[in-house]
Amino acid sequence: MALVGLVIVIIYWTQNNELFGNLVSTDNRHTTLTIIQIFSLLLFLYAMRMGTFFEGTTGARVFDSATAALLGITSAAGWYYSMHNQWLIRKGMTGVEARDLLVKVLAADSDPADLPWEKVYLNLGWFFADTNSGFHLGDSNVGACISIDVEVFLGLDSTTSAFRLDGGWRFTQNKRHKLEFGWFVFKRDSSGTITEDIDIPPELGGGQILAGPVKSEFNFDIIKLKYEYSVVLDDRLDLNLGVGLFIMPIEFGVQGSGGTR
Repeated sequence: MALVGLVIVIIYWTQNNELFGNLVSTDNRHTTLTIIQIFSLLLFLYAMRMGTFFEGTTGARVFDSATAALLGITSAAGWYYSMHNQWLIRKGMTGVEARDLLVKVLAADSDPADLPWEKVYLNLGWFFADTNSGFHLGDSNVGACISIDVEVFLGLDSTTSAFRLDGGWRFTQNKRHKLEFGWFVFKRDSSGTITEDIDIPPELGGGQILAGPVKSEFNFDIIKLKYEYSVVLDDRLDLNLGVGLFIMPIEFGVQGSGGTR
């Protein structure tokens, strides 16, 4: 995480210097934007540091993304302000040249067709997976917890299958707007025969599972739909912000043909 942050800072610093090299003056508003920009850089470095302690957590990732977006937005805002107050930039630089320079910094190639990011993509896969279908009842932190693996407990034979389908579509000419979807299916079925009645612990409701054929299932789907906007898009980096929907229905059950009592 720290190495990725360092690479992003180097890229940002190089691009930002290209903009600042064309400034000849400043005013109160531009100075304020520059101070906010420097603060955003420090905040981004702090987010990278925090990411090493809380790596993989949702909060750390959101913090990283938010500070990176803030850094890019404030940098672009400072130059955009300069473009509309041309006495701040070098003499002889036209508005068209200033806009072209901003495009060059935000996208290494002004022609989106030359960028390496695919406009449409689709992934399809079928693969084997291994899971632990055990579960806990109670609170393990206080020692009042029951751990149960139904398949091991009942001696069942299992079959597992998994399917994946995902894709995306950059639906504008500049490739900055993208819709992305994904569907992951996991199915695990088990069956066997128990030769003796099994007592159900009182914590699980009590009773017995009678001897006979037994089936269990553990299935879940992961469905996502997301919209993304690429704040920075070039042939090296796609820095984006997104919002989406995530659904994960789960099915789990054990059924004995011998019945219960």
